[in-house]
Amino acid sequence: MIRVVSTCDIVGIVAVHQEAFPGFFMTKMGKAFLRAYYGIVLEYEKRIFLVSEDDKGEINGFVCGVRDPAVFYEIFARMKKKLFWPTLIALLKNPFLFRDILLSKRRVQNVSKTDDVSDSIIELTSIGVSKRVQGRGIGKELTLAFLDAARMTNARAVQLTTDRDDNETVNRFYQRIGFSLRREMTRPNGRNMNEYIYELK
Repeated sequence: MIRVVSTCDIVGIVAVHQEAFPGFFMTKMGKAFLRAYYGIVLEYEKRIFLVSEDDKGEINGFVCGVRDPAVFYEIFARMKKKLFWPTLIALLKNPFLFRDILLSKRRVQNVSKTDDVSDSIIELTSIGVSKRVQGRGIGKELTLAFLDAARMTNARAVQLTTDRDDNETVNRFYQRIGFSLRREMTRPNGRNMNEYIYELK
C-alpha cells in the first residue's frame, strides 16, 4: 500500500534510506541527520512525500520531493539549529566528511539563489526501496504515484538528478517511465550527474 507520510514514519524511512544508499554522503551523515532532513521535508508545505508499506504495516519504500526547490533549499539552509547537532555528531564520528559537508552546503546555497527554477517545477529529491523487496516493482509504483500526485498540483514538470556513472540500471529505470535527459553535469566533488525531466500531461 502506498500512502502519505506521517511523522511516525520518519524512523522507518531513515532505515530504508540507510539500506538503499550505503556509502552515500547523507547515509554517512548518520541517523540523526537523516531524521532531521526528512523532518524538514515533512514540514515543507509544498511537498510530496509517500511511503510504501507491506501487509504488516512495515515501511519498505518511500519517495519524496518538493515544489519550488529554490524556496525549499532556502528554508533548509536556514535550519541551522535543527541541523547543528546532527552535523556535529557526524563530524566527530568521521572528520573526513568536512569537505563534503562544505560542498553540500555550497550547493544548497546556490540552488536557493537560482532564478532558473520555476514554481511550476517539482523536484523528486529521494526515492528508496528496502533491499528485501527490491525487484518487485515497488520503486516503479512509488514513482508513478509521485507523478500522479504531482499532476494534482498542476505543476508543469518533475525533475530529478541521479549518478551518471556506474548507474545504468537506475538511468534506464527513469527513461522507461518517461523521463527525458535534460543535461549532464559534474559537481565540484567530481561526481558526474544526469538531470532528467518529466513533462506532466
